[in-house]
Order: sequence, then C-alpha cells, then structure tokens
Amino acid sequence: MNNNNEPQQQQPNPNVRYERTKGTQKRWINTAGTNLRDVRAQMDFSTRLCNVNGVADGGGDQFPMAIPVPSGFYDPEKFEFGVTGSLILVNLPFSSEEPVEVRRLEF
Repeated sequence: MNNNNEPQQQQPNPNVRYERTKGTQKRWINTAGTNLRDVRAQMDFSTRLCNVNGVADGGGDQFPMAIPVPSGFYDPEKFEFGVTGSLILVNLPFSSEEPVEVRRLEF
C-alpha cells in the first residue's frame, strides 16, 4: 500500500489491447476464454477509470476491474461498452476529431 499519496505505477496488462482510430479510443480486454454474464460498465471521466463488473464462469477472479483510460477530450454521451465472447470492448469517442490548438496566454 502506498501511504504517501503518490500514484502507483501500473504494469502493462497483456490481456488489454489499446487501439486509437480516427475519432475514438478503444480498449479490448481479453478475459482468457471465460464465459461472461451480466457484464456492465460505468465510466468515471473525473478519475479516467472505466469500472467493469459482472460474472465470469471459470477463469478465476475477473471482476471487479478498473480499466484506465488515457486523458483526452471524450464525449460522455457517446461512451460505448460491449461484450463479444470473452472480449470486453470499451469505446470512447473523442469530443472533436480536430486537434485542439494550444496558444500561450498573454497578460
């Protein structure tokens, strides 16, 4: 446990594939061939965590899981979540496909 309030470094998870396509950020989570039931997700944009809960038959403890999402300007209304076989997909569309221009403020 980290007692000095410093963020803990997370190790890369080989079961999570990150994909960025035009206009969206995707997370594919492989649950190692388990049968998934009653899977649901809630995205917390303030902590940048997608909290996933459900039931996995066999394959050990899969849930709950917190999937980190990189910082970005996402559209909360278009958040998508789905399950295909033993794969979980978290799809986060960006709020704009155009890059945001950053300018220095003059005082």
